[in-house]
Amino acid sequence: MLPPGARLAFIAGQGGETADGWLSALFCEQVRQALKNLCAAIEAVGGSPQQIAKLTVLIVDHSEARLQVFGEELVHALGRGPKPACTLIPVPRLALDGMLFEVEAVVLLDEV
Repeated sequence: MLPPGARLAFIAGQGGETADGWLSALFCEQVRQALKNLCAAIEAVGGSPQQIAKLTVLIVDHSEARLQVFGEELVHALGRGPKPACTLIPVPRLALDGMLFEVEAVVLLDEV
């Protein structure tokens, strides 16, 4: 149940592109940049990464190795504490050529 006065923010899929549109070919770099992009989007709506209630992650050519990279980068982005609920969906392709990772979030914001 949503606390009285709280708001939800739905952050659409964030990929690993930099502000100038560059997309690394390396999975680990895409994950790190996508999580940076996600945190920036959350901050833009007045929240913080610690307020993430749920993540949905899309990974091209999912493997245990890629899951390990995602886990490490999530700790790097959010710290060592408890993580939000997360659904991982293996996919054959994403929106852009070369895109290997995408993340979206539901964020529980404080009241205005």
